Amino acid sequence: MRAALGPLEQTEIEHTASHWAKASNLHADGSNDRRAG
Repeated sequence: MRAALGPLEQTEIEHTASHWAKASNLHADGSNDRRAG
């Protein structure tokens, strides 16, 4: 059963990492806009 869950688990990890990377980029963009005025 673990062998079957391996790829699913990896996909979930990649999805989560991608989500956090996008959120981090959006936050950085918003911070830059506020500084600009």
